[in-house]
Amino acid sequence: MNNNVLIIAHDYPPFAGGGVMRIHKFVRYFPEYNIVPVVLTINEKYYQSIDESLLNEYLQPPDIHRTMTIDLKKIYLYFKKRKNKIQTSEIIGIESSSKFSKICEWIASLIFIPDYKILWLPFALSKALQLIDQKKIKNIITTAPPHSTNIIGLLIKLILPEIRWIADFRDTWTENEVYNYPLKIIKKIEEFLELKTLQYADYIVCATDSVKNSFVEKYKLSESKFKVITNGFDEADFNFSDKKIYIQPETKILNIVYSGSLNDWRNLSNFCGALKKLEIEKKIDLTKLHIQLCGHIPAFEHRRIKKLKLQNVFEFINLEPHKESIKRLIAADLLLLIIGEKEGTVVLTGKLFEYIGAARPIFAVVPKNGEAEKLITQNNFGIVADTSSLDDISEKFLKIYNLFFENNAELNFNRNIEIRKKFTRKLLTKKIADIINAK
Repeated sequence: MNNNVLIIAHDYPPFAGGGVMRIHKFVRYFPEYNIVPVVLTINEKYYQSIDESLLNEYLQPPDIHRTMTIDLKKIYLYFKKRKNKIQTSEIIGIESSSKFSKICEWIASLIFIPDYKILWLPFALSKALQLIDQKKIKNIITTAPPHSTNIIGLLIKLILPEIRWIADFRDTWTENEVYNYPLKIIKKIEEFLELKTLQYADYIVCATDSVKNSFVEKYKLSESKFKVITNGFDEADFNFSDKKIYIQPETKILNIVYSGSLNDWRNLSNFCGALKKLEIEKKIDLTKLHIQLCGHIPAFEHRRIKKLKLQNVFEFINLEPHKESIKRLIAADLLLLIIGEKEGTVVLTGKLFEYIGAARPIFAVVPKNGEAEKLITQNNFGIVADTSSLDDISEKFLKIYNLFFENNAELNFNRNIEIRKKFTRKLLTKKIADIINAK
């Protein structure tokens, strides 16, 4: 029986960036459910950040096809003679602090709908149709964002109506407050594309209930073809044998790790403000804190930390192989999660699930009443503070600080390994495999 599945993903290993791990782990575990993944993505030369170790994680090497694209990031960096500079903006791909970059972003948002990665479409569509014919593929999966990938899936469905299309949404589309529409007509066009994607896709997989509800409520759609499959962690990346999941009070330094990217809408503003406030009030001793920032940390965060005289508290860790990142999480006393207010309540970052897999206490600075808050509080994975409230962040961090140093007590977090295991990538892959394997 032919069970080839075409997976269309603009961002894919060895790219080391947000959203990659979800589809990467689906591909890793598909063969265990009698599914043969055929991956269509862009050539790795277009990626700014690379982690080659990700390609060594597969149980069976997948069939990966890479095409060329037109990459505005590369063009911009070429003309600015900054080919090796890491970029933090994931929408346009250039630093958003300069006036020039803001102008570029505005112009690009007028021309490239729904995003500048739409320039991959002609190459991806041609190759996808070729692979479908050659490998007798009956199922395709698109993963978004970037939402231009949805347009590729939509065109394939229009050309080949018999193809079964699973549209995977890691986030919302037109309701995402991070996206700035220069004109109302641009948003109207994208809403049309969004609706057609939801109508023509045979199944719609969403990373959270909030993402699903956003689509259903906005377009008055039936829930019958929607399925929620959260992000997760790969149990193979972790060793549960001797891991404690509480802060050890005898430690003299509180070792905190933040792993992931920071940007304009997800930043350290209120967290650093809270640290400074507590220091001024003489409620904490900054010499007892060591905070590692691991990943893409923009220059403005370096400047912020220096301005607040917090240089001795923070350590910047450059991008490192995934396995090394996991080891760092496991060794931490506390894991810092930040989700910006502008990101809204629907976001459940993939990094949160790796934190859960690491089985360390989490200090979550996240939107009030959001998906992240619910998941952490319902399962007692850590302490949550309102990302928009400096006072709340200060109060909750002081609670953790006092428990760690003064009260000589463990933080009472959930130690039930079985609850954590429901978020394993292998189990979550089975859910999407069941859709593919259904007659």
